[in-house]
Amino acid sequence: MCINSCQAFTEEFIENTSCKICGGSRYDSKENPRKFAIYFPLIPRLQIQYADPTHAIQLRYRANYKQDNETIRDIYDSKLYKEILEEELLPDD
Repeated sequence: MCINSCQAFTEEFIENTSCKICGGSRYDSKENPRKFAIYFPLIPRLQIQYADPTHAIQLRYRANYKQDNETIRDIYDSKLYKEILEEELLPDD
């Protein structure tokens, strides 16, 4: 990983010793990577989160939330949240 997070040294960049964008060195003076990123694939991450029943309920909270236009019980009842929905700034469930 570039020290400035410009690029990852993977695939076609795996042999590069400096960043093609900022020119930053990939390694320090002891030939250790100056920065690295840990990758944890999405599907196993979601499987772990949904394996816990309590956490699974929390993850589905917004999708399952029922609005009552007369009572404000949550952020999802707020005027701002409704405006965000109208402007389609959030993905559909």
